[in-house]
Parts: sequence; structure tokens; C-alpha cells
Amino acid sequence: MQSNPKICHEEFAVLNFIDIKYSVPLDLLVSVLGKNFKDIETVIEKLVKEGYVKEYEKSFLLTELGRERVKLNRREIVNGLTNEEKQLLKKIDSTLCDLSYFLQYNVTKFQLRADSQRDIINSIEEINNEVTLALKNLLPSLPHLKIYLDRLEESLSKIRDGNILFIVYEPNSYYYVFYEMRTDIRNLVSEME
Repeated sequence: MQSNPKICHEEFAVLNFIDIKYSVPLDLLVSVLGKNFKDIETVIEKLVKEGYVKEYEKSFLLTELGRERVKLNRREIVNGLTNEEKQLLKKIDSTLCDLSYFLQYNVTKFQLRADSQRDIINSIEEINNEVTLALKNLLPSLPHLKIYLDRLEESLSKIRDGNILFIVYEPNSYYYVFYEMRTDIRNLVSEME
């Protein structure tokens, strides 16, 4: 995929993340996107000034203009994909759908304490391996998806270190990051339909 000069990757990342989450506090935006982009707060300020984002009760939301822009950016991204890449994106969407059931099942077992912590961690590691394998070939075309892989790995690392709240209870938990990624990919696929 050729990089589209109309799309500022930092701005797209902010708009896309807010669109997926609906309402995002500044500290979460900075913790998620600040690792990958410098001066993310400046990008957010610019998007507010341009009318794409508004602040409401210490969180950021997209305006109608912001929703239109992120949808347009997604369409431009998808239009820049080859037919092979589009088919791969659809296949990944299907794979993530299947994996989401397995993740839900394991989160439920965790919440009900119906399985050992070690078995649940092993299952999450298995999911993570499949997600990484599925996305590997698409990262050159959709580099913004790497943010999710990094965040999933970070959550998994905390889980392995004994912080089991990162299975489902933290904003950057494995569960939440997985579903943010799934929504992002689903949004891209919907631009092809």
C-alpha cells in the first residue's frame, strides 16, 4: 500500500481510537498513542481547534466532522490496498471473530474461577500467538495495527507477571485491547462492503 499523503497517521490514530472507544480521557489517549507518536497532546489540541474532536467532562469525543473524517480516512486506507490485501483483511476479520468466542469463553472462566489461572493464561497466550500470526502479513500495509499487537503483548506480559487484572479489568487489559483491534479491523472491512 502506498502511503496516502492526505492521511496524517498521528491524526488518524487519535480520531480512530476515539471513534472506537467513543469517549476517551486524555491520560488514556496519551498512554496508548504517546508510545508510538511524539507530541500526541499537540495533535489532540490541533484536532480540537479544527473541530474534529471536542472535550466533554474531561474526555474527548468526535464531532460529526470528526466522524466523517475518520470514515473518509478509513475508506482511503482501504482503497489503497491491493485485492490480495483486502482478501487478507477479510480473512483476518473472520479469524478474529472466531478468536473472540474463545477469548470470551476464557474471560468467563476467569471471572467464575472455573479454571486454573495457569490454564487461562495459557489460553490467552494461544490467542495472542494466533492474532500475531494473522496480522503479521498485513502490518506492512496497515502499520497502525502494530499498536494493538504491542498493547496486547504488554497486557500479556503483565498477566504473566501476576497482574491478572490485565485479563479484563483494566482499560489496557488484554480483553479491551483485543476488542478495540477487532472493531478497528471490522470498521476497515465495512468500508469494502
